[in-house]
Amino acid sequence: MKTQIMNPIYDATFKYLMQDIETASHVFTILLGQKTQVLHFLTTEIAQKKKIKERKNDDLSVNRMDFVAQVQIKDRSIKVILEIQKSTYKNSIARFSNYVGQQYSSRKVVDEKISKRKKSNQNDKNNPKDNNLPIISVYLLGENLEKIPEPFTQLRRVLIDAETKKEIPYQRDEDFLELLSHDMVVVQIKRLSEKTKKTFAQQDKKLRSFFTIFDQKLKMKEHEGKVLMIDTEGLDDETIKAVERLNNAMYDQQLQYEIQQQHNFDTAMENDQKMIEYQKKLIEEAQKEKEEAQQREMEAQKEKEEAQQREMEAQKEKEKAKQREIEAQKEKEEAQQRERAKSIRLARRMLKDGESIAVIMEETELTEQEILQLKL
Repeated sequence: MKTQIMNPIYDATFKYLMQDIETASHVFTILLGQKTQVLHFLTTEIAQKKKIKERKNDDLSVNRMDFVAQVQIKDRSIKVILEIQKSTYKNSIARFSNYVGQQYSSRKVVDEKISKRKKSNQNDKNNPKDNNLPIISVYLLGENLEKIPEPFTQLRRVLIDAETKKEIPYQRDEDFLELLSHDMVVVQIKRLSEKTKKTFAQQDKKLRSFFTIFDQKLKMKEHEGKVLMIDTEGLDDETIKAVERLNNAMYDQQLQYEIQQQHNFDTAMENDQKMIEYQKKLIEEAQKEKEEAQQREMEAQKEKEEAQQREMEAQKEKEKAKQREIEAQKEKEEAQQRERAKSIRLARRMLKDGESIAVIMEETELTEQEILQLKL
């Protein structure tokens, strides 16, 4: 059967869902993978009362809810604080860590809180003070983690012997460890759609059922994504109860108002983000064009310098060729002068020996006039 439900990705809807103790217990049982019974709420922090114009990015970026619950771990039931934080936008790490830091710092000093817990346990072992309980954090992310493709992950502490590197089993009864460290669960909502239809369906029906109510591919366009159309066939009884509660949320006017406020804010944020990304793209393209123009200018300048270098080298080669030509001409003239001097000396000897002018001309290649001048 198809049923319309309010989209729990909206903070007000998620808060409404988790305000039901039975539903909250089911949610944590699924997320922790351990039987959980929520006892009561501690605090809820969510910026839903501010007007849209007064809100900032931080106001709706993190929705925080704390619960006190009994968690069944192996054969023991442990009382803990379950801290669930839901973020719609990116870059919420600082706000997540600040909230966790506030939870730890609110306990004052470790020794003091440990002693308080021991004293409380002595008075009533089944009811330790809530502000001295271990923390388990759950993070529901509206944006994906780039380096973790799996939509549903758990980070659990392991105690290791530093010398042998072997795991040391302990029963979560050491206050120093329990109160100064915590496990965490991370859900990437946008990555759930394909996983719910494939792996979850094969491995765990309860996981598939539960995460169906977060499947953003089921958004109804006519409701601007604020409503999901869920097929309840095959869902487990606990999830159907959650579906019924989310269906009831459609008739809560105050809740509808708060959801619309967040929707307006989200739309404005998305438009702002798109504009920022568009402007960033324009700046990057302009910068790229500028760098390419500078590169072209540098290449043109380099080509010009290389052309000038080639021209200078060609001119230099031309001057060298001309110099060689001059030197060759000079060498030729000097050779001619040496040859003429040699012919003159030969002609004088031949004249002295009484040779005829005709014979001397043939032998020396001097003209008759040149030979007659030698007689003077």
